[in-house]
Amino acid sequence: MPYKDTKTRKEYDRKRRRRERHEVVEEMGSQKKLSDPVTIETAADIRRVVAEQIGLVREADVEVVIKARCIGYLAGVCLKAIEAGDLEGRLEALEEQLAEK
Repeated sequence: MPYKDTKTRKEYDRKRRRRERHEVVEEMGSQKKLSDPVTIETAADIRRVVAEQIGLVREADVEVVIKARCIGYLAGVCLKAIEAGDLEGRLEALEEQLAEK
């Protein structure tokens, strides 16, 4: 629907995008509820939760593009958690060595 006025066009586009996001959220919300609350204390806990959520996204009945974006984002979060876990392990090893000396 073309508009001559750019302000009207921007408002229309904003409402359309909001409506589309709302529809996607409703679709995904009706699929499955999130699991019980979890306690996250270590990078391993984050990796476990992200892996679980990736599984839920893969099972969801939504468009492939939406799944791909969500999984890509979650994979980035998981990668950061893996890096943090590696640093956490190395730091603990250094602390043990310093405590021995």
